[in-house]
Amino acid sequence: MKFPGLRSALPLLLCVSALSVSTYAQTKQKSGAATPAPVSPAQTSAAPATTADATAFTGNEACAKCHAKIFASYSTTAMARASGPATQDFSPGEFQHPDSGIHYRVYLENRDAWLSFDRAANTNANNTDAASTNGAGTNSNNTNAGSTNTTSANVTNGSADNELHGKRKLLYFIGSGHRGKTFLFADDNFMFESPINFYSQKLPSGVWDMAPAYQHAREMPLDLPAASSCLSCHTSNAQVPIAGTENKYDTPLFAHAGITCERCHGAGAAHVAQMQTPSAGAATKNIAIVNPDKLSPARRDAVCMQCHLEGNAAIEQPGKHLYQFQPGGDLSDFVHYFVLTGDGKDSVRAVSQFEALAQSKCKRASGDAMTCTTCHDPHSSPAPAEKVAFYRGKCLACHGDAFAAKHHTEQQDCAHCHMPRVNTADVAHTQASDHRILRLPFMPLQTVGSAYDPANVPPSEPQLVRFPPTAKHDAPSADAPGDASAHVNSAQADPILNNSKHSDPTRSDVPRNSSSPEENARDLALAWGVLAGNSQFAYAQAEKILPEALAKFPEDPTVLAAQAYHEQRNKKLDLAREHYEHALRIDPLAIDAASNFAVLEANAGHFDRAIALWKSAFERAPGRSSLGLNLVRAQCLSGHTDQAQATVQRVLEFNPDLSAGRAMLKQLQSGEAKCVAH
Repeated sequence: MKFPGLRSALPLLLCVSALSVSTYAQTKQKSGAATPAPVSPAQTSAAPATTADATAFTGNEACAKCHAKIFASYSTTAMARASGPATQDFSPGEFQHPDSGIHYRVYLENRDAWLSFDRAANTNANNTDAASTNGAGTNSNNTNAGSTNTTSANVTNGSADNELHGKRKLLYFIGSGHRGKTFLFADDNFMFESPINFYSQKLPSGVWDMAPAYQHAREMPLDLPAASSCLSCHTSNAQVPIAGTENKYDTPLFAHAGITCERCHGAGAAHVAQMQTPSAGAATKNIAIVNPDKLSPARRDAVCMQCHLEGNAAIEQPGKHLYQFQPGGDLSDFVHYFVLTGDGKDSVRAVSQFEALAQSKCKRASGDAMTCTTCHDPHSSPAPAEKVAFYRGKCLACHGDAFAAKHHTEQQDCAHCHMPRVNTADVAHTQASDHRILRLPFMPLQTVGSAYDPANVPPSEPQLVRFPPTAKHDAPSADAPGDASAHVNSAQADPILNNSKHSDPTRSDVPRNSSSPEENARDLALAWGVLAGNSQFAYAQAEKILPEALAKFPEDPTVLAAQAYHEQRNKKLDLAREHYEHALRIDPLAIDAASNFAVLEANAGHFDRAIALWKSAFERAPGRSSLGLNLVRAQCLSGHTDQAQATVQRVLEFNPDLSAGRAMLKQLQSGEAKCVAH
């Protein structure tokens, strides 16, 4: 089924996309999610609470009244500067992208930050010279000045060529600027990432360039959804997606810019109220706040891990979301991480410090005694002139002065050799310190072992392994969340651990059976599904495990939709229809299940049903161009050409450089589109 003569239009069945498990799991807003107070995103604090609400947030300034020195030092750290209004510390610039032929420009106008994009008619992208300017001197008057559309300006598309003109108002930045910044804009309250980022590590003064994975894109990616997982780790008390959507948010987007004290210490309103109560005894004043150092090792590490562990797949648990995690809790109640072993790759990702540290000999020898704060002070950052001495002191705290006196005395910078800065595999123009702490620089992974493979035995084929391999039912501290000193380590009774040659019960870096077989089946099936888009091996693994997962989780809409997708691919259409319908009865707002089910219905000739499914899903995810184009085809095939034209215009509003969409619009407007079923 396609438009005759429209080469860019694919048969409907070919538009079925692999189920994006992580995105799918985040589309349904749960009633327990906290909603930020309606304050300015530039504001860094709210008024102190007067009631002991354990879930209410206060912002950093409430903490400053008692912790002024820590407040002052923390305000200079990268975490404190992790987000804010787009105009804050703004760096204007422009560049020509050779692969798409688009000229991008970012500038300030009337105290607002703007992104403009322009491509002349019939531009030959491959022959376009690349050039960029950055920093001061590029903030000239804008040719589109005077537009009254503050969120997104109209986009002009050439009717017979690839001409493109438009602009977007940038609202927020995400990122401390240590590596770079991503900027966000909104269209109809749907929040998107800018197609270009600022990369501050590119000398001499940073550079504007395409977003990661789009360095060579031939079409402008203006439809990159701002995920809640990004907001959760770069902002404080952020909004969660409106029910049934993946990137539509109430505004303001977040209540506090940057990472506030409460991201690591828990909601502070109750603690502030306690401290302001004269009758409260000293023994009770710390109960309502979390001190990560006094948590059990797994819960202590989870405070950092929530944002500094990426893995190859992150599987949210049924009915749970990462943004619901609070310090002092068990992170594994919300999300399970998996890493891929035996894939032959040896690379460093931009957000993988926790995983890399676990592979280090330092961590494997020290066990739970070593954590992120062993070397990093979360409340301050050493001045550039003090960094070498500061981190050398951290190394010598374990290795001792005697070792330092005979080990390369001419080189005082331990990290220069053992934690070199290397290019990240997932973000261009950036480098990260190698937290594997290698004995020899750039030593291959397989020669240093890892926390999840201490025996160093290469697997015969790629495997997904749970990370970190800690016991699931890690007991909380006696009064967690709060001030306590009792630690309970359930690994002492772990038969697998105690039968291992690494049987130290105080260590958390040794593999343990931390999940039940039922959980393993669900997690592994969905984790392999995350990787299936680029790997036939991963697809086969997911397909093999899914029936077991479905048998054990017959009411899980994510598992049902994943199983239906595989059945659809294998032409088991009756089973696929049954499982899609079941999934949508449980979660009627599931975008992936609805869009893939619509493909099945359209190919069966049930266009009314397909249109209803696609229309509802597209209204809640207008940035998904393939979904919108399928709706256009179905509307045209059903004789609703006016509706088809309106839908493709909506597609182009969010993705104006989509050549397939522009070709469809041209045919519909000219009357050349002849919609027939094949």
